Amino acid sequence: MSETVTITIDIHEPAALHDYVDSHDDIEDWKLAELPAGDLSFGPVGFERKTMEDYISSLTKGRLKEQAIKMNQRYEYAAILVEGDMFDTNTVQYTNIPPTAIRGSMASFTMRND
Repeated sequence: MSETVTITIDIHEPAALHDYVDSHDDIEDWKLAELPAGDLSFGPVGFERKTMEDYISSLTKGRLKEQAIKMNQRYEYAAILVEGDMFDTNTVQYTNIPPTAIRGSMASFTMRND
């Protein structure tokens, strides 16, 4: 039995995301709105999207923890989605953080924040 839900995209997200969601065959309905937390939501599920660079910046500046707290308060199920894969930690520019430390922080953050 399938269920129809509307995906909400935060108004601050780029048009490329709107286009991607709009063209996806499995998505029947979506809307733009200012979300109190996260970048995408549907029903009780919220997502915060991050590029690898944004993840590292948010982590080192303390924003990531604040965002996770807001997400957990707002949604029954919350996730931070880092675009790419773990190998992308090897190519991150503008940081002195070793790739192994980045991957370790991701694992640690995941365990501490469900």
